[in-house]
Amino acid sequence: MQEQISRRVEQIQSWLTDNNLDAFIVAHEDEYLGEYVPAHNERLHWLTQFTGSAGAAVITRQSAAIFVDGRYTVQVRKQVPAGTFDYCHLIEQPPLTWTMESVELGARIAVDPRMHRGSWYQGAIEQLAGKYELVAVDENPIDLFWSDRPDALLSNVRLMPLDKVGQSSEQKRKALAESLSKSGADAAIITELDSICWMLNIRGLDVSRLPVLLSHAILYSDGKTQFFIDPSRIEDREAFNSHVGQGVEVCLPETLESVLKTLEAKKVTLDPATSNAWFKLKLEQYGALLLEIADPCLMPKAAKNSVEVEGMKQSHIRDGAAMTNFLCWLDAEVAAGNLYDEAVLADKLELFAVQM
Repeated sequence: MQEQISRRVEQIQSWLTDNNLDAFIVAHEDEYLGEYVPAHNERLHWLTQFTGSAGAAVITRQSAAIFVDGRYTVQVRKQVPAGTFDYCHLIEQPPLTWTMESVELGARIAVDPRMHRGSWYQGAIEQLAGKYELVAVDENPIDLFWSDRPDALLSNVRLMPLDKVGQSSEQKRKALAESLSKSGADAAIITELDSICWMLNIRGLDVSRLPVLLSHAILYSDGKTQFFIDPSRIEDREAFNSHVGQGVEVCLPETLESVLKTLEAKKVTLDPATSNAWFKLKLEQYGALLLEIADPCLMPKAAKNSVEVEGMKQSHIRDGAAMTNFLCWLDAEVAAGNLYDEAVLADKLELFAVQM
C-alpha cells in the first residue's frame, strides 16, 4: 500500500508540473462540505488512506504533508506512510501556513473551490495577497487519477408526512420568501443538505449517519424553488408534487451552473460559512450581486415546533431503550467470555435500534 500511495502522490506532482502549479491543497470535505463524506467522494482517503473525519493534505512538487487534529495523532501514523508524508497538526500548523513555508515566494497554490468554504477561500486570498497566487482549478486532479472510484450510492427521496414535521413545505417556503424580501434579496442559494431536506420535508440515505440527499436548491423571493437532484430518484412524482406544494421545480444537477447564469444583476444571498467557494466564484463571474447572509433556513430550522419537540422526545426514548438492551447484551457476552470485533458490535447495536 505504501508504494501505491507514493505513486499517487507522484501523479499529483506530475500534474502540478504539467499545469505550472507549485502546490495543491486537498481538503477532507466534498462539494457538500459535510463532516461525513460518501465513499465516492473520499478523495483524501484515496490519496493518503487516512480514514478520520477531519483532515487535509498538501502536495508540492517536492514534498507532501498530512494535517490532522489531536484526535488522530496515533491513527494517522498507522494509516499514512511516514516515508511519503510529513505529519502536521491541523490547528497548530494549518495547511496554508505549511504551504507558504514550503514553496517559494510567487508560487501558484491550487485548490478545488468546490471543496473549501467561501469564508476559507476569502481568508486564503487575503493571507496570500502579494506573496503567492491562489489558483482555483476547474478539475480536481484526484478525479483524473482515481481509476477505481466507486459509484455513488444514492437513495430515493423519502417524503416526511405532516404529522412528523408539523409544518408543510409550502408554509416554510412562504415564510422564508418573506424573510428574503425583507433583506432585499431576489434569491438564496441553499447548500446545507439538512436545510434543503428541512425546507422540502424530505429525507434520504446518501450520506452515512445523516438522513440527507446530495442536492442543491435555489429559493426565490416569491417562494418558488429549484431543487437540483436527479428526477429518477423521485419514485412518485405526483405524490412529491402534492407533498411539497406548488412552486417547486426539479432540475437536473448538471443544469445548476446554467441556472446560476440567469441570476445576472440579481441580488443573491450566499452563506460563506456553509457554501463552497465555487458558488461565490461562479455568481461573481455571471454578474450576480452577492449578499453574504446566513442560510435563511438556519434559525427557523432550529426553532422546533410542538410536533418536532414531541418527535425528539420519542426518538430519545427509543434510542435509550435500544442502547440499554445493547449494553445488557454486551455485559452478558463479556461475562460468558465471547469476543467480537468492532464491525459485529456495530451491527448488533444497529439491530437493537431497528427492533425499537
